[in-house]
Amino acid sequence: MPRPLLACLLTLALCASLAAAAEVTTYRTPPKVVADILTAPRVPRGAPNVSPDGARMLIADPPTLIPIATLAEPVEKLAGLEILSQLRASRGQLKAASTGFTIVTVASGAKLRARLPQGARVGPSVWSNAGTRIATTVYAPGGAELWIVDAATGAARRLDGVHLNTVIPSTPEWSNDDRTLWCRTVPADAAALGAAGRIPAGPQVRVGAGHPTPQRTARDVLRNADDQARLVAYATSQITKVTVDGGALQPVGAAAMILSWEIAPDESRLIVERLAEPVPLGFPIPLFPRTVELWGADGTRAATLGEVPLNDRSAVSSVAPLGPREAMWAPDGRAIWFFSWQDTPGADPLKAIKDTTLAQPGTDRLMRLDPPFTGEAKVALASDEQFEAAFWTAGGRRLVLREGYQPRRRTRSIWIAPDLPQPTRHTLTDRSTEGVYDDPGAPLFKREGHQMASARSWTGWTSPPAGPRACSRATPRTWSRWWCCSRPTASPSSRCASRTARRRTISCARPASRRAGRSATSPIPRRRSPPRSGSSSSSRGRTRSC
Repeated sequence: MPRPLLACLLTLALCASLAAAAEVTTYRTPPKVVADILTAPRVPRGAPNVSPDGARMLIADPPTLIPIATLAEPVEKLAGLEILSQLRASRGQLKAASTGFTIVTVASGAKLRARLPQGARVGPSVWSNAGTRIATTVYAPGGAELWIVDAATGAARRLDGVHLNTVIPSTPEWSNDDRTLWCRTVPADAAALGAAGRIPAGPQVRVGAGHPTPQRTARDVLRNADDQARLVAYATSQITKVTVDGGALQPVGAAAMILSWEIAPDESRLIVERLAEPVPLGFPIPLFPRTVELWGADGTRAATLGEVPLNDRSAVSSVAPLGPREAMWAPDGRAIWFFSWQDTPGADPLKAIKDTTLAQPGTDRLMRLDPPFTGEAKVALASDEQFEAAFWTAGGRRLVLREGYQPRRRTRSIWIAPDLPQPTRHTLTDRSTEGVYDDPGAPLFKREGHQMASARSWTGWTSPPAGPRACSRATPRTWSRWWCCSRPTASPSSRCASRTARRRTISCARPASRRAGRSATSPIPRRRSPPRSGSSSSSRGRTRSC
């Protein structure tokens, strides 16, 4: 090849490579018709956020595609949390944040858009007791902002000087008179942290427990003293009362790693659950030791309800965590109720898992603590299974308990009359956790002051009012159906006593085809509209007896 031609070809190749290097690499996007499908507004799922008076409800705008800016936020992974230090929030909260919400009037169907800032990343929203205003969390640098939305006009305003700490998730709570909000805020003396230390100050020494402690695999656990200090700094928050119509912030008690609080019905006291220091290495935050305390309304520590040790046996399903758990107030504020597990001396928890004919290696107890809340709690009820949840019925006349024993795959629901000195257990359901068609569903809840109670005295389980009514069945990871309940029986237990009783008292509206869209196997629960009274089976699916 002639030398001039070779030189010319080399020059052209060099120019082409330089031009390609000069091009800026960008993300390739699909055609507009495809992009419009991917970014189209999603259909809202889950139960709507209904006002206490039932006149309005919120319909949030669920996120479509998670923007890359959210995934690119600087994150610190500590004790199982993905902390966004600049926002005092977690990455999961931003992924689930909505872009706003619509206020719908139930009677007329009129829709009103909440006038929040453009591009806002909206977190939990909670109705005032009167149903006229909504407190909304908007994630922002320095801590989440608190906005108040007028339910009648959609007008929104920010409460100045409020920066919420949502590293440990929480929701603002209205006072009984709707004048203030109880929140967890970033402490006023919180200092910005520098870069995480990478060079250890010395060798890392770990001491074994001295006995077998099987553990589930946990990621992003604390590994050194620097991790411990950074988690304490991020998780520390201040309980604060914020005046909605303006005024100085009112701190309640000292700043601490607050996990949760339960305000008394008259707001004279509150139960506070906080993490204990030092935080342990090698465990996720749900297993950390904690202290359950009783505070006055001004934050003074009145009593310690109990200490919860490190839960180093969470992988052993035959036992429950030690210490008080699920503490809550009685509806009249005259007692504190909580669960407390007691080990059976000499019992082997691991052997009880392998041989399910053995007795449970301990006793779970429902405890009651009466005023002045400084003495010893009394055992109100004992169980041969593990208590999982408790809630009050409307009016506080009954306490419904859910208990179960995982090694035997059993679950049971009962109710008691809490005002009796020795309450008798009344069984509502007793079934296998692997059952599907005999699942009675979950009750509907309604907030009454600072507590959640079932929407009716016996929603979904006991005698409904005369005529058909709609009640929900929504269980996690299953296809949600709606049941239409009619022809009530006299007692609550007879509703679930036998298949014959269920066949006589309940009729179920089911879809004509269960294979449509393969919804039954979807990992995300979907909700159908409740059947209307008098609707035909052709439009609402075929109706048949349970």
